[in-house]
Amino acid sequence: GEDEDGEAREFACVFYNSSVTRLKKIMQAYATKDFKTLQNEFHSLKSASAYMGENNLSSYAKKLEELLKQNPSFEELNLFNSFLKEFKEVINKIEIVVGDSEKAS
Repeated sequence: GEDEDGEAREFACVFYNSSVTRLKKIMQAYATKDFKTLQNEFHSLKSASAYMGENNLSSYAKKLEELLKQNPSFEELNLFNSFLKEFKEVINKIEIVVGDSEKAS
C-alpha cells in the first residue's frame, strides 16, 4: 500500500545517505590501513544491505569482514575492488529511486 511504499522509500533514503558516507569512510580507512574501522563498516553494511535486499553487496561485506578478522593486514585487493564496484552500483541504483521520490513530492 501507500504507507509501505513511503516507508520503503524513506528507508532507501536513509540507506543511500549512510552508504555515501560509509563508502568515503571505507575508502579512507583502506587508504590508511585502519582495519578496525573497515571491519566495523563491513559489519554494519552486511546487515543494512541484506535488509535492502542487496544480497551480493551483503555477501561481499560478510566475506571482507571475515577476512579482516582472520588477517588484519588484509591484502585482498581483487575482492575489495569487486566490493567497491558493487557498492557504487548499488548506491547509483538507489540514487535513482531516491531522486525520483524527491521529484515526485
